[in-house]
Amino acid sequence: MSNFYLTALLPIQKDYPFHVLPNRNFLPFNGIPMYQYMIEKLLKFTQFESIVINTDSDEVKEYCKWNGRLRIIDRPKSLIGEDVKSDLITAHTLEKISGEHFIEFQSFNPLVTNYTLDSFIKQYMDQIVVGEYFDSVFSIQRYELRNYDLEKREMNDEFQFSIIENGILHGFTRTSFRKHGKKIGKVATAFEVKEIENTLLDSDANYELAKLVFANQDKFPAVFHSGI
Repeated sequence: MSNFYLTALLPIQKDYPFHVLPNRNFLPFNGIPMYQYMIEKLLKFTQFESIVINTDSDEVKEYCKWNGRLRIIDRPKSLIGEDVKSDLITAHTLEKISGEHFIEFQSFNPLVTNYTLDSFIKQYMDQIVVGEYFDSVFSIQRYELRNYDLEKREMNDEFQFSIIENGILHGFTRTSFRKHGKKIGKVATAFEVKEIENTLLDSDANYELAKLVFANQDKFPAVFHSGI
Protein backbone atom coordinates (compact mmCIF):
# COMPACT_ATOMS: atom_id res chain seq x y z
CA MET A 1 0.00 0.00 0.00
CA SER A 2 3.02 2.27 -0.48
CA ASN A 3 1.23 4.14 -3.33
CA PHE A 4 -1.98 4.64 -1.35
CA TYR A 5 -3.33 8.19 -1.25
CA LEU A 6 -6.41 9.39 0.61
CA THR A 7 -8.09 12.63 -0.43
CA ALA A 8 -10.49 14.69 1.67
CA LEU A 9 -13.39 16.44 -0.09
CA LEU A 10 -15.06 19.47 1.49
CA PRO A 11 -17.84 21.17 -0.52
CA ILE A 12 -18.39 24.79 0.61
CA GLN A 13 -21.19 26.81 -0.94
CA LYS A 14 -21.02 30.61 -0.67
CA ASP A 15 -24.64 31.29 0.08
CA TYR A 16 -27.95 29.64 0.82
CA PRO A 17 -30.23 32.63 0.14
CA PHE A 18 -33.50 30.88 0.99
CA HIS A 19 -32.20 28.84 3.92
CA VAL A 20 -33.22 29.66 7.50
CA LEU A 21 -29.51 30.09 8.23
CA PRO A 22 -28.34 31.56 4.89
CA ASN A 23 -24.70 32.36 5.69
CA ARG A 24 -23.85 29.30 7.74
CA ASN A 25 -20.46 28.50 6.19
CA PHE A 26 -19.25 31.99 7.11
CA LEU A 27 -20.69 32.46 10.57
CA PRO A 28 -18.09 32.87 13.33
CA PHE A 29 -17.19 29.75 15.28
CA ASN A 30 -14.39 29.58 17.85
CA GLY A 31 -13.24 33.03 16.71
CA ILE A 32 -12.99 32.29 12.97
CA PRO A 33 -15.43 31.72 10.08
CA MET A 34 -17.03 28.29 10.05
CA TYR A 35 -15.35 27.26 6.78
CA GLN A 36 -11.90 28.08 8.22
CA TYR A 37 -12.67 26.09 11.34
CA MET A 38 -13.61 23.03 9.28
CA ILE A 39 -10.61 23.35 6.93
CA GLU A 40 -8.18 23.70 9.83
CA LYS A 41 -9.77 20.67 11.48
CA LEU A 42 -9.09 18.54 8.41
CA LEU A 43 -5.53 19.81 8.02
CA LYS A 44 -4.68 18.16 11.34
CA PHE A 45 -5.10 14.73 9.74
CA THR A 46 -1.89 13.65 8.08
CA GLN A 47 -3.71 10.74 6.41
CA PHE A 48 -4.93 13.17 3.75
CA GLU A 49 -2.53 13.90 0.94
CA SER A 50 -4.73 16.82 -0.07
CA ILE A 51 -7.99 18.53 0.89
CA VAL A 52 -10.08 19.43 -2.16
CA ILE A 53 -12.65 22.20 -1.73
CA ASN A 54 -15.39 22.63 -4.32
CA THR A 55 -16.66 26.19 -3.85
CA ASP A 56 -18.11 29.28 -5.49
CA SER A 57 -16.73 31.60 -2.79
CA ASP A 58 -13.92 34.05 -3.60
CA GLU A 59 -13.25 34.38 0.13
CA VAL A 60 -12.68 30.65 0.51
CA LYS A 61 -10.49 30.55 -2.60
CA GLU A 62 -8.31 33.37 -1.30
CA TYR A 63 -8.00 31.80 2.15
CA CYS A 64 -6.85 28.44 0.75
CA LYS A 65 -3.76 29.93 -0.91
CA TRP A 66 -1.78 29.70 2.33
CA ASN A 67 -1.42 25.91 2.41
CA GLY A 68 -0.18 23.63 -0.38
CA ARG A 69 -2.39 20.73 0.74
CA LEU A 70 -5.52 22.76 -0.06
CA ARG A 71 -6.82 22.56 -3.60
CA ILE A 72 -9.72 24.58 -5.02
CA ILE A 73 -12.28 23.39 -7.56
CA ASP A 74 -14.41 26.22 -8.98
CA ARG A 75 -18.09 25.38 -8.70
CA PRO A 76 -20.11 26.26 -11.83
CA LYS A 77 -23.41 28.14 -11.56
CA SER A 78 -25.28 25.00 -12.61
CA LEU A 79 -24.25 23.37 -9.33
CA ILE A 80 -25.17 26.28 -7.04
CA GLY A 81 -28.42 26.10 -5.10
CA GLU A 82 -30.19 24.37 -2.28
CA ASP A 83 -31.85 21.82 -4.55
CA VAL A 84 -28.62 20.55 -6.14
CA LYS A 85 -27.90 16.97 -5.09
CA SER A 86 -24.57 16.55 -3.34
CA ASP A 87 -23.64 13.59 -5.55
CA LEU A 88 -23.63 15.93 -8.58
CA ILE A 89 -21.13 18.20 -6.83
CA THR A 90 -19.01 15.19 -5.91
CA ALA A 91 -19.08 14.00 -9.52
CA HIS A 92 -17.90 17.42 -10.69
CA THR A 93 -15.03 17.33 -8.19
CA LEU A 94 -13.91 13.86 -9.24
CA GLU A 95 -13.78 14.97 -12.87
CA LYS A 96 -11.14 17.54 -11.90
CA ILE A 97 -8.85 15.44 -9.72
CA SER A 98 -7.09 12.09 -9.69
CA GLY A 99 -7.02 9.41 -7.00
CA GLU A 100 -9.08 6.40 -6.00
CA HIS A 101 -9.88 6.87 -2.30
CA PHE A 102 -11.98 9.72 -0.93
CA ILE A 103 -13.62 10.85 2.29
CA GLU A 104 -16.15 13.66 1.95
CA PHE A 105 -17.11 15.89 4.87
CA GLN A 106 -20.05 18.19 5.44
CA SER A 107 -18.99 21.77 6.14
CA PHE A 108 -21.50 22.72 8.83
CA ASN A 109 -21.21 20.06 11.56
CA PRO A 110 -18.56 21.68 13.79
CA LEU A 111 -19.11 19.41 16.81
CA VAL A 112 -17.81 16.27 15.10
CA THR A 113 -14.75 15.36 17.14
CA ASN A 114 -11.25 14.56 15.99
CA TYR A 115 -11.67 11.15 17.58
CA THR A 116 -14.75 10.47 15.44
CA LEU A 117 -13.00 11.61 12.26
CA ASP A 118 -9.96 9.49 13.04
CA SER A 119 -12.17 6.46 13.75
CA PHE A 120 -14.06 6.97 10.49
CA ILE A 121 -10.79 7.11 8.54
CA LYS A 122 -9.64 3.93 10.27
CA GLN A 123 -12.88 2.13 9.36
CA TYR A 124 -12.43 3.22 5.75
CA MET A 125 -8.88 1.92 5.73
CA ASP A 126 -9.85 -1.38 7.35
CA GLN A 127 -13.02 -2.14 5.42
CA ILE A 128 -13.00 -0.26 2.12
CA VAL A 129 -9.37 -0.01 1.04
CA VAL A 130 -8.88 -3.75 1.19
CA GLY A 131 -11.86 -4.12 -1.17
CA GLU A 132 -12.87 -7.55 0.10
CA TYR A 133 -16.59 -6.80 0.50
CA PHE A 134 -17.75 -3.23 1.27
CA ASP A 135 -17.54 -0.51 -1.37
CA SER A 136 -18.33 2.54 0.80
CA VAL A 137 -18.98 3.74 4.34
CA PHE A 138 -21.31 6.48 5.56
CA SER A 139 -22.17 8.07 8.88
CA ILE A 140 -25.48 7.53 10.67
CA GLN A 141 -27.35 8.59 13.76
CA ARG A 142 -29.01 5.79 15.69
CA TYR A 143 -32.42 6.07 17.34
CA GLU A 144 -34.19 3.76 19.76
CA LEU A 145 -37.68 5.06 20.47
CA ARG A 146 -40.84 3.73 22.07
CA ASN A 147 -43.71 4.65 19.77
CA TYR A 148 -47.38 5.30 20.47
CA ASP A 149 -49.66 3.05 18.41
CA LEU A 150 -52.52 5.24 17.15
CA GLU A 151 -54.67 2.29 16.06
CA LYS A 152 -54.42 0.40 19.36
CA ARG A 153 -54.38 3.60 21.43
CA GLU A 154 -51.49 2.36 23.53
CA MET A 155 -47.75 2.60 23.89
CA ASN A 156 -45.60 0.05 22.16
CA ASP A 157 -43.44 -1.40 24.92
CA GLU A 158 -40.76 -2.46 22.45
CA PHE A 159 -38.18 0.17 21.58
CA GLN A 160 -38.07 0.53 17.81
CA PHE A 161 -34.60 0.70 16.32
CA SER A 162 -33.92 2.92 13.34
CA ILE A 163 -30.93 4.64 11.73
CA ILE A 164 -30.74 7.96 9.91
CA GLU A 165 -28.16 8.74 7.23
CA ASN A 166 -26.96 12.13 8.49
CA GLY A 167 -24.85 13.24 5.53
CA ILE A 168 -21.84 14.18 7.67
CA LEU A 169 -19.23 11.67 6.45
CA HIS A 170 -18.91 9.54 3.32
CA GLY A 171 -16.01 7.29 2.37
CA PHE A 172 -15.94 5.81 -1.13
CA THR A 173 -13.74 4.81 -4.03
CA ARG A 174 -13.72 6.35 -7.49
CA THR A 175 -14.52 2.91 -8.88
CA SER A 176 -17.66 2.58 -6.75
CA PHE A 177 -18.81 6.15 -7.43
CA ARG A 178 -18.33 5.73 -11.17
CA LYS A 179 -20.28 2.47 -11.12
CA HIS A 180 -23.24 3.64 -9.03
CA GLY A 181 -23.23 7.42 -9.58
CA LYS A 182 -23.37 8.19 -5.88
CA LYS A 183 -21.26 8.14 -2.74
CA ILE A 184 -23.16 5.32 -1.04
CA GLY A 185 -22.57 2.15 -3.04
CA LYS A 186 -24.50 -1.09 -3.24
CA VAL A 187 -22.54 -2.78 -0.45
CA ALA A 188 -22.11 0.01 2.08
CA THR A 189 -21.28 -0.16 5.77
CA ALA A 190 -22.33 2.32 8.43
CA PHE A 191 -20.48 4.37 11.04
CA GLU A 192 -22.34 5.76 14.06
CA VAL A 193 -21.87 9.40 15.10
CA LYS A 194 -22.94 10.41 18.62
CA GLU A 195 -26.10 12.49 18.97
CA ILE A 196 -24.43 15.75 20.04
CA GLU A 197 -21.97 15.56 17.16
CA ASN A 198 -24.91 15.47 14.74
CA THR A 199 -25.81 19.08 15.54
CA LEU A 200 -26.33 20.66 12.15
CA LEU A 201 -26.17 24.40 11.48
CA ASP A 202 -29.62 24.53 9.93
CA SER A 203 -31.26 27.09 12.24
CA ASP A 204 -30.41 29.97 14.55
CA ALA A 205 -31.24 27.75 17.51
CA ASN A 206 -28.83 24.98 16.45
CA TYR A 207 -26.11 27.54 15.73
CA GLU A 208 -26.41 28.91 19.27
CA LEU A 209 -26.58 25.35 20.63
CA ALA A 210 -23.37 24.37 18.82
CA LYS A 211 -21.53 27.38 20.24
CA LEU A 212 -22.85 26.66 23.73
CA VAL A 213 -21.82 22.98 23.62
CA PHE A 214 -18.40 23.87 22.20
CA ALA A 215 -17.78 26.32 25.04
CA ASN A 216 -18.74 23.66 27.60
CA GLN A 217 -17.02 20.54 26.29
CA ASP A 218 -16.04 19.57 29.81
CA LYS A 219 -19.71 18.91 30.57
CA PHE A 220 -19.74 16.10 27.95
CA PRO A 221 -16.66 13.96 28.71
CA ALA A 222 -18.12 10.85 27.04
CA VAL A 223 -18.24 12.73 23.73
CA PHE A 224 -15.39 15.23 23.84
CA HIS A 225 -12.80 13.13 25.66
CA SER A 226 -10.32 13.62 22.83
CA GLY A 227 -10.96 17.25 21.97
CA ILE A 228 -12.88 18.76 19.10
